[in-house]
Amino acid sequence: MQPKHILNQGPKGFVETQMPACAATNSKRFERMEPKDPPREVPQIVILEPNCSGLSGHYMRSIEEITRAIAPIRPRIVVNASMERGLFPNETRCHHLFGTTVADVLGLGRPPLQRRKRLVWRLNRLLRSVLAKLHRSLERSVGLFPAHLAMSASERLARLQLVGRRWPDLDKVIDEAGLDHADHVVIPTADPDLVLELMERLAARSTRRVPSIHARFLTTKYSRGYASLSYLFKRVGKNVACSTKFFPYVETPRMQRAFNSSYGVKPDLFPHLLNIPTPPFLGCHRRVGNKQLTFGFLGNARTEKGFNRLWPIIRGVVCDPSFDRRKLGFLIQVNASAGKTKAAVDELLEATSHLDISIKFHHGPATSSEYDELFRCIDCLLLPYDSDRYRWSSSGILIEALLHGKPFICSAGLSFSDYARAGNALEAEDDAAFACAILRIADDPAAFLEAAQRNARAYGAELRGNVLVQRLLQPTT
Repeated sequence: MQPKHILNQGPKGFVETQMPACAATNSKRFERMEPKDPPREVPQIVILEPNCSGLSGHYMRSIEEITRAIAPIRPRIVVNASMERGLFPNETRCHHLFGTTVADVLGLGRPPLQRRKRLVWRLNRLLRSVLAKLHRSLERSVGLFPAHLAMSASERLARLQLVGRRWPDLDKVIDEAGLDHADHVVIPTADPDLVLELMERLAARSTRRVPSIHARFLTTKYSRGYASLSYLFKRVGKNVACSTKFFPYVETPRMQRAFNSSYGVKPDLFPHLLNIPTPPFLGCHRRVGNKQLTFGFLGNARTEKGFNRLWPIIRGVVCDPSFDRRKLGFLIQVNASAGKTKAAVDELLEATSHLDISIKFHHGPATSSEYDELFRCIDCLLLPYDSDRYRWSSSGILIEALLHGKPFICSAGLSFSDYARAGNALEAEDDAAFACAILRIADDPAAFLEAAQRNARAYGAELRGNVLVQRLLQPTT
């Protein structure tokens, strides 16, 4: 394994350091990187990620990015109790404590397969939602039911029989992870319930300064939860949590605008990636003369990521009169198990086998090294995402494309639009527009490459001054 150069955030900015070759992959992912001038007073930082149950996915990536960005400070990490122990390197202070997840709190767990049990599940979820709204209305009715209002939050929930609606694990988490002695508590995947209850419990029990709480929200609404975002911001605005410092974050500029218009709050950006890759995998630089340009799709073969749209898009490219097979090819990761997506995979493999076009497939999930190699081979990324979720939230591969200076083509009307207006990308309304965009970039990639590289430098400079990292490097005063 070769040494890897990285940029590390220190008190005086990013410093290029060298990560030594490690025998264990997990140790490499959390290798400590020493800045030239470490801070004299080391802040105590705790990362709460109740959804994290494995070494992959959005939740784990958030932990990795924060840990690298604040090195050599070693945060305490609190993950889900279901996560297998021993996955983190020995020097990482990890606690497996959370038995509850955001999905449990919001009642968004998967329904049973059996029709009768599924009906009971839906009725139960409806009942819990109604009781949650009733509880909230009673809590807002000042002067009514004084005995009820004098109860603690857990007692009131017990009266309403809302078992598991909030976070019964927090007392144990606070005690064992030392949250009441921390300077900063970071919640990469937050919901209003978790933030409110944590603030209340810390303010009630703390014998010293209350830590700053940094919470990133991945959606604009929590309609099925016990508390809404508007309720959270009203409570925080009334200093219910005493001296607690609360810093909200979101993933995208579009979410910033939505929070500002809906709640009168201006959250800061907490993107999917916090560290600048060195060196970047420069897109389109590999094309010299008549070499093919590679368009790629990476990630799980899910409908919300537009995998089922790939075959219509490729068919539109091949059927266009201006198509030249020498100019372009495709690289597609095929990672699906069952259901409708599996049918889309079978259709894609069968249909493309008869086409006179270069298409390479990577079957199954990819390791970190395999993913890096796939990403390096791609000149332009395809992001045909088709889900209401991405109207507000971002995608990790989008941020990677920005930082690596790769052009991309994305669906129109999503949060990606804010990153596609510098000449580095094209937006497409439908499959036919996607095919036209592919042919347009393949005909003249130089302009898109130049814009993508220019945009990568600008976004990298913005990332260096990320406000979350700067706050975490300072002890609470």
